[in-house]
Amino acid sequence: MSKISAEFLENELTIKKIKRHRKRDEDIQKIYLEDLILNKEYKSKVKPNNLSQNNQIIFMEEVPVDLAYKIALKRYRDLEKTEKEIQKVKDEFEEWMVNGEMEKRVVCVYIKNERLCYTYARISLLYKKLMQFIYKVVSVKLNKSGLSISLYLYIVNKFNLDITDKWVEISEFIKEDVEIHEVQEKISKSKILFSKYKTKINIKRSELEKEEVPINNNITMNMNVNGDKVTYKLGKKKFRIKDKVEYYYPMTGVFNDEYAFHIRRDKRSNMVLVKRLKEPVENTFKFRILESTIMSFFMYHLGKFLKNRRRKKINLYYEKFAGKAEEGVFDFCKKCNESETTNNYFVIDENSPDYERIKDNKFVVPKHSFKYYWLVYNSSHLISSDSPIHVNIVRSNNIYIRKALYENNFVFLQHGVTYLKAHQQNSPYGKGKEAEPAYMIVGSEKEKDVVCDMLNIYEENILNVGLPIFDTIEYEHINNETDDFITIMFTWKPYEEHLYDFRESSYYQDVVEIWNMLSRYIDKNKVCIIPHPKVFNLLMNTDMKDSVWQGPISEILKKSKLLITDYSSVAYNSFYQGSGVIFYQPDLKLYEQENGDLIPGNDEYIGERVFTIDELEDVIKETVIDGKINLDRVRTEEFKEIYKSINQFSDGKNMERLYDRLVQLKII
Repeated sequence: MSKISAEFLENELTIKKIKRHRKRDEDIQKIYLEDLILNKEYKSKVKPNNLSQNNQIIFMEEVPVDLAYKIALKRYRDLEKTEKEIQKVKDEFEEWMVNGEMEKRVVCVYIKNERLCYTYARISLLYKKLMQFIYKVVSVKLNKSGLSISLYLYIVNKFNLDITDKWVEISEFIKEDVEIHEVQEKISKSKILFSKYKTKINIKRSELEKEEVPINNNITMNMNVNGDKVTYKLGKKKFRIKDKVEYYYPMTGVFNDEYAFHIRRDKRSNMVLVKRLKEPVENTFKFRILESTIMSFFMYHLGKFLKNRRRKKINLYYEKFAGKAEEGVFDFCKKCNESETTNNYFVIDENSPDYERIKDNKFVVPKHSFKYYWLVYNSSHLISSDSPIHVNIVRSNNIYIRKALYENNFVFLQHGVTYLKAHQQNSPYGKGKEAEPAYMIVGSEKEKDVVCDMLNIYEENILNVGLPIFDTIEYEHINNETDDFITIMFTWKPYEEHLYDFRESSYYQDVVEIWNMLSRYIDKNKVCIIPHPKVFNLLMNTDMKDSVWQGPISEILKKSKLLITDYSSVAYNSFYQGSGVIFYQPDLKLYEQENGDLIPGNDEYIGERVFTIDELEDVIKETVIDGKINLDRVRTEEFKEIYKSINQFSDGKNMERLYDRLVQLKII
């Protein structure tokens, strides 16, 4: 009786039919691994002639790392990828060779449903081809006791793979063993209702409250298959949805003493547990009444009915967390109150340092007041320098407020130029995402092209009129005679979100190292650190506490002669005012791996770019002489020309241009 066999030598996979008396060309096939697309399943021209090997793995062997590297490199070059993309492949494999962090890759030949197949794949994806994990989530509940998920589930394991250690995982810190039945054939929907296929997963409240559990956590089913971990994300599809943005609404939520939790979906309907510390206002009686389910339901539906019938539309304006008035949005709202066809209101928290300064304006509305809630549910447009969720509590548990905000048209004014960090992977502003803008404001045609390409926003929805924030900033008022202040401002790294002790973060360590180095060249009282909230308390317990800036960011940038940053768009705001900028990017490889490639080309930076503390110190030595900053060293004519191509307006009339465009669009 004939059999199928296979062997793999160097770069060549040979599949052949053996124990046959009649030889044919179709009984043997040679495949070069470099011709295969990773993780793609191929059908062999060799056909099995008996059923004895059906649903069996004929051959499987791990591909050596050096060979996998050569194949990946050749494929990228054949696809005419850029040198930057090819370098990323090299870096990825280099880490694999040193640390073994990448998942192993295998070449495999198997007969599935009487068809002979072969593949070159990551081991976990191969096992997903060979078995089926079938489930249906029946209910998801969050309450004071914890998280409860009821679901039907089983595994179709025709290949008799060795499946062990089945568990549900929420981040790496919450794990719960689960029993999953294995079957040989898919079960009909009527039979799956038998109780043996139903499982209930219970996660205790104490588990959810662990401090090390991150903010966003995928809920996954995991199992060891032949000793290798295979992970499936658990999802719950919502039928009859108009827009996948609805997946971002909370499915269920609960408040505990210290935390707020809710379950939402991602854009592929996979469930995500969201955990955050409660805001102080959430403990007040007023909040519990105004954001109760009954009150929210009533105001949402009444607002939806009224706003489509009112003569004068309502526009809401706000800045980050609706907690400040320093990015030009308040000033623009003030101008928009000249309109006779719309009502325009600026929302700000009463605890904000800026509230006292602007509260006497009739159009200013305190956040979380009754009037605020009425306006949120009745507004037609949100006009802001930050995403819609910032007008309320970020990651709010309130589904009705989330729905009301996402159903409004959003005009994104930006608070900084989009020409540094990539926004494809993590940006909420992309097409189909939760903060997709109806219109987005930019400051140049070059920036417009980037926004269009990166966020998939149509050109007609991108208004090149200049960002309002620049009308509140004096152009090039900083010069060589200005006081010599240096500001350090870094961006937070999402991939360090899981750290329990933020002293371990590169953010904290880089700030400390730079501050210590600068102290050798300039009076430490002239060094200012703009900290991320996660490391604020850490810095306040060090010798650097007097350097930690606690006022509005705009105030310190007004007097900063030199800015040291990594990937922050604040560089453009600072340069506009006349300062010099140094980009310190020691973690560039990891940052781009996690967040996508930076936007500027190597010849498009508006300041020196360094990658080690020694390189940074070399620039500082040449720039800071006897405690005095030489701007000409870090702010060259070349950098000025590059800046003008990225942010072209400096006439102080951005708000005028924006106002005229929004009037044309009948938004104001």
